[in-house]
Amino acid sequence: MIRRVHDDEGLQLLISMALVLGCYRLATEFALSGPIAVVTAGLCMASPSPRFGMAPDSRTVVIRFWSLLDQFLNTMLFLLIGLQILALVVAPMQLVPILFAIPLAVLSRLVSVAVPLALSREKWREKARDAAVLTWAGLRGGVSIALALTLPDGAWRTELLVMTYAVVVFTVIVQGLTISRFLRATYTADKPRAGDSVANKRA
Repeated sequence: MIRRVHDDEGLQLLISMALVLGCYRLATEFALSGPIAVVTAGLCMASPSPRFGMAPDSRTVVIRFWSLLDQFLNTMLFLLIGLQILALVVAPMQLVPILFAIPLAVLSRLVSVAVPLALSREKWREKARDAAVLTWAGLRGGVSIALALTLPDGAWRTELLVMTYAVVVFTVIVQGLTISRFLRATYTADKPRAGDSVANKRA
């Protein structure tokens, strides 16, 4: 449909919005994941295939629109996050799972990137370096909290929200503020020193 109305940018944007809302609603009706359905629709729209994908000019228009909308929705999401934090009533015992949630989140990230890297043809030193960088750069943000906020009311909803907030705050503040130093330390250690290269040439 978007390819057929390539001359009407406004109609292209309306079709993309209808696709997003329709996919999400249809997925929830069948007890499926709405966010995953929308991501799948986006992958189909961005496909380079001439059968499924959009034309280059249409893709540019849609990307600009959704990029602007993404910035606006992220701002509203973090505002909602702040309001939700103030509304949470956390008991002291509910803070105990945080001690396990943060290391478990980092460990799960390490496993998820280390297993595919182990199958690559790189050297083991490079695999270890790439796994460490991808693990420490695996930040959690608004999407994680947004998914946690969609949980139905239940006995474990508050605990899951508290753990999600803790993991997001840790990754944004601790990992996010130290990622530049981590990258410099990781990649600088692999660079040969000037003195070593001169000595190797002389040898």
